[in-house]
Amino acid sequence: MNEIIYEYRDNITYSDEVRYAVRYGYQYRKEAEEAEKNSSSLHYCLPDASSILLWLGGVIIGGATWDILKAVAVKTFNKLFQNGEDLDKETAKVLQSEEELRVFYEYVVEFHERRMTVTEKQMKYIKEEIFADYGAQKESEIYEKEERLATIEEKKIIIREAISFADNLTKR
Repeated sequence: MNEIIYEYRDNITYSDEVRYAVRYGYQYRKEAEEAEKNSSSLHYCLPDASSILLWLGGVIIGGATWDILKAVAVKTFNKLFQNGEDLDKETAKVLQSEEELRVFYEYVVEFHERRMTVTEKQMKYIKEEIFADYGAQKESEIYEKEERLATIEEKKIIIREAISFADNLTKR
């Protein structure tokens, strides 16, 4: 029987599917849960996920079972710890806590399979973040290409596209 070996490597390019599952399925879902719990309407612009979390997301989307992911996470943490790597708080929590790793696993799987078990308020929060990221990206592209701000007409198009994109990405 061939054994698949999962070993973390830095400097990998990740698919949008992986990036979205980690960013919106896990990171922003956690923020949405916290905002709902605290009755907060604040939205935070989160930094991109670490390459380690993206790699773990890719392992999950690639079909790893919970038991495989657990083993891979322990091995990865031990290797990084031995090498003296500094981990951001979020990544350290996922690698060190089986409970948080389980949440990460479930949230990535649910997002990838388009079956998030979130409240309507949480879904609205996540969609707003997708919308904001999409709009910022499109406006940045215009600025980088043409060295100008988006026109009103371009902004209208971006808004329509962003709404559609958010709806499609979160469709259940």
